[in-house]
Amino acid sequence: YKQQGAMESATERYLVNQAQKNRVRDCIKNLELKQNKTETSFAVRIEEYKIISYQQQIVMPKAKWIVPFEKNRFFTGRESELTELEKLTEDGPKKIAVFGLGGVGKTTLTIELVYRIRESHKDWSIFWIPATNFESLQQAYLNICQQLQLLGWDDDNANPIKLLQSHLSEASAGHWLLVFDNADDISMWTESHGSDKVSSQLIDCLPSSQFGRIIFTSRDRKTAYALVQRGKVVLVPELDESVAIGLLQKYIPHDLGKHEDDTKSLLRQLTCLPLAIVQAASYINKNDISLATYLSLLADQEEEVIDLLSEHFEDDSRYRDVKNPVAMTWLISFEQIRLRDKLAARFLSFIACVGSKNVPRSLLPPGLSRKQEIDAIGTLKAYSFIYERQADSTLDVHRLVHLATRNWLRREELLVSWAEAVVDRLDDVFPNHNHQNRTIWRRYLTHARYALDSQLIDQDGKRRINLAERVGMCLYRDGRWKEAETLLVQVMKFRKTVLGDTLRSMKDLSALFDSQGKYKEAEPLYEETLRLRKKVLGEEHPNTLTFMNNLADIFDSQGKYEAAEPLYKETLRLSKIVLGEEHPNTLTSMNNLARLFYIQGKYEAAEPLYKETIRLRKKVLGEEHPDTLTIMNNLSLLFYSQGKYEAAEPLCEETLRLRKKVLGEEHPDTLTSMNNLATLFYSQGKYEAAEPLHKETLRLRKKVLGEVHPDTLTSMNNLAGLFYRQGKYEAAEPLHKETLRLRKKVLGEEHSDTLTSMNNLSLLFYSQGKYDAAEPLYKETLRLRKKILGEVHPDTLMSMNDLADLFKRQGKYEAAEPLYEETLRLRKKVLGEVHPDTLMSMNNLADLFKRQGKYEAAEPLCEETLRLRKKVLGEEHPDTLTSMNNLAGLFYRQGKYEAAEPLHKETLRLRKKVLGEEHPDTLTSMNNLAGLFDSQGNPRRRAP
Repeated sequence: YKQQGAMESATERYLVNQAQKNRVRDCIKNLELKQNKTETSFAVRIEEYKIISYQQQIVMPKAKWIVPFEKNRFFTGRESELTELEKLTEDGPKKIAVFGLGGVGKTTLTIELVYRIRESHKDWSIFWIPATNFESLQQAYLNICQQLQLLGWDDDNANPIKLLQSHLSEASAGHWLLVFDNADDISMWTESHGSDKVSSQLIDCLPSSQFGRIIFTSRDRKTAYALVQRGKVVLVPELDESVAIGLLQKYIPHDLGKHEDDTKSLLRQLTCLPLAIVQAASYINKNDISLATYLSLLADQEEEVIDLLSEHFEDDSRYRDVKNPVAMTWLISFEQIRLRDKLAARFLSFIACVGSKNVPRSLLPPGLSRKQEIDAIGTLKAYSFIYERQADSTLDVHRLVHLATRNWLRREELLVSWAEAVVDRLDDVFPNHNHQNRTIWRRYLTHARYALDSQLIDQDGKRRINLAERVGMCLYRDGRWKEAETLLVQVMKFRKTVLGDTLRSMKDLSALFDSQGKYKEAEPLYEETLRLRKKVLGEEHPNTLTFMNNLADIFDSQGKYEAAEPLYKETLRLSKIVLGEEHPNTLTSMNNLARLFYIQGKYEAAEPLYKETIRLRKKVLGEEHPDTLTIMNNLSLLFYSQGKYEAAEPLCEETLRLRKKVLGEEHPDTLTSMNNLATLFYSQGKYEAAEPLHKETLRLRKKVLGEVHPDTLTSMNNLAGLFYRQGKYEAAEPLHKETLRLRKKVLGEEHSDTLTSMNNLSLLFYSQGKYDAAEPLYKETLRLRKKILGEVHPDTLMSMNDLADLFKRQGKYEAAEPLYEETLRLRKKVLGEVHPDTLMSMNNLADLFKRQGKYEAAEPLCEETLRLRKKVLGEEHPDTLTSMNNLAGLFYRQGKYEAAEPLHKETLRLRKKVLGEEHPDTLTSMNNLAGLFDSQGNPRRRAP
């Protein structure tokens, strides 16, 4: 009886919970069944005890609510996370961690959770403890002990952490939920906070009860896992766009539906981060500005954006003594990382000075070991500062974290030194512009551009200039000529001012201008470089000869063939003397001279030179050397232009086969061969063979060279041209328009390729009968070609010819005739009497005379064109057959059927032989012959 009080107290605590009462009840029933008799005395005793307890006013503990935040009426979304957390608190593990990037809404989510639990479990006690630092945690413990009136709470020597642990670990405490918010610093939980090193570790002082649950919120995944151990960790992701719009709408009085584009743009800029959204809404409301105005502020210079994101604002769901702005929210995390993992801090500082997306691990400064590097990346991933792409293991840093890290470095006066360190690292790893390095340079290019654009570092630093030159040349190889020009101009200015040596820079820049079609800018650069090389190195130095060749190339590109030809010949002559007949550079000069003859239409001079170059390259370099394959490609183009398709096709196919073998399936030169073979099929009317080849070339060029590389745009243009020739105008028109748009954007409004696209689109409109659309485009192309290329450039003369064609089709013969005559005069002067383009002009003028009924003027012109085409191009060239067809048509118009018939028959025979039975031109000949038979009054005769 002396222990009766203690026994009653123990029994009361044991039976106060309904679950324990049920267990006792079940135990009694089980005993009854086993003994096959009713034991009522114990049950009676329980009931008597309950009555006594109630009489003594012994009641269940009252649920306590100690949460410092009101319910957030603006809470939006997160239903899936809330559902999971509610389930876990009901029947999950005792410890749960909610982790995610700072500002993502972990605290707000947990506030909503505890209010929902309070509503559904009114008998639960809920306690909230801020765990930002030990002092705030200890104060919260003391406050809870005071409100619970725990024995000893007011004793100065008592430990409130131990008091609450002891109380909540007792079953008498009932159901409870304990929230530790902002548990980001694992050292606070594992380090000693008193003389007793074991018991004073916070992680060992957590209460444990089958009726209790603990929730931690943390920015650090590693800390979260360490705290819950075998518990559950729940990630809080960024909001999706629709939920983010809903959140913003709750804070903003404007109807966001009327500003949909601005709303989505703003949320993209803020990465749908809840903290940033609330801060933006606060600033917008406070200053009564529009979303568009706030967006414009985000587009300002970096320092201004930091100021904007540093703007303080009030938020009832955040602590009063904590700095709320986005720019400040991660500062404490940065400091924790710097103390805990120095390599992780270095990685974060490095990434802040390059692009925020697709950062290759190989670009990061190396650690002492691979394990140390993996641990450092793991630390940054644990804080959700970076994300690793599974496909290629590159790293993305959160956009606002990137900005905040730069702000942190600036505050610590470290930003400049890190910007310089990044340039040094890039200078170490960024490759040269050899094709085999393309994959590497593309991986680093964005980050090199970011580093080079920084105004924090010395713009004339040696390592920066070295990097700028390599980046510029890689951009040049990628066809990004405008970007390349900016860097290469910087390099040349530096070398001229600081080193007094501009030869290499002038060479690179002049080559770039050449590719851009900026011949007027390139020509004086080449001339000056050649002058300096002659002066410094001598007339016959190999480098001097290289620049003689380059200057000849510029004259060639501008159609200045009279200036180019003697320069090519002199380069070849000196190369033979200085380097020898079989030196690779000598063979390059032979190739260039042959190519000039080809462009001039001097096929008889070009062919033996090409063949000799092939023979020597095979002997000196080997059958499969890339330079040997280049000359094979050039010879196949010559055969193609001569209409020698039977010779051109196997050469094209062999070149393609060898380039695939030697260079690889996706090498740019291999793709050039694919393009050439497709063009050959196209010219032969083999459209079914040409189309898949053009499409595959376009696909691979997009993959290898990029969507907007000049060669990719050439493939787009060629495919559009094929669709046009097939009569698929609906497919051709959008492709021509897109090619023109991209060429204007990438190459510029006045680049020769852009003008070619303008001309091609005009031709399409012309063929569709859209003369009102074609005419202004033809005229503008002609105007620009005269301005850029000159009055007598071959492309300018082609535009004159095309405009005359349009006038002819429109029946504007008085406008067409002088234009045709002027084109013919200039072609004779510039290209020569027998150039294929000159003969085209003769043919076109003859056709105009025929349409005008000027048969006496047309007939001798038709006959002369046919004679010269047979001589220059050969009896079976497609253009020769066109002239035969035209002369036959003229005889038909004049009623000279006896002269027309054998000519039509011979044209048909040769077209079947050369072009094939189903080529459009062959079918035209069949139709013409049938029409002749009908006109002769013999409709039953059929074309053979």
